[in-house]
Amino acid sequence: MVVFRDADKNIVEYDGSPILFRVSVYAVVVREGSVLIIKNRTERLFDIPGGGVEIGETIKDALKREALEEAGAVVEPRNLVDINESYFYSRSQDKYFQSIQLFYKADLIGELGQPIEADNIENKFVNLVDLENYPLAEEVIRVIKKITDPLFPA
Repeated sequence: MVVFRDADKNIVEYDGSPILFRVSVYAVVVREGSVLIIKNRTERLFDIPGGGVEIGETIKDALKREALEEAGAVVEPRNLVDINESYFYSRSQDKYFQSIQLFYKADLIGELGQPIEADNIENKFVNLVDLENYPLAEEVIRVIKKITDPLFPA
């Protein structure tokens, strides 16, 4: 049985409407023992920059676009570090999605700027030791640990 969740990982009852398929990409940017996280004003959880790949867009171009839009970050994608399957409900779009999420390690080029998306109100590097003070989805924590181990505290 498939369980849909919203951006804050709350279970959302499926109403039978069409399910859209999407490939999503996420940038895990680690610098000097810290990781880049973002906060959307409409969501409880913090996140890492990422989102859907548009038709005709390469995965790496989508990753660069999403990092710039959501975090004000110019990034250079490196290697694929994890893949996750997700069933989610977008409250803003009132749509159900089945998504394949691709998590890439990425390098920040230059300095961190301001997010382009108006709903993204926070973008910052958080020390790995302090990361437990920021609510993040389990899959995001798993990927950060995978990239930063053995830096991540047990």
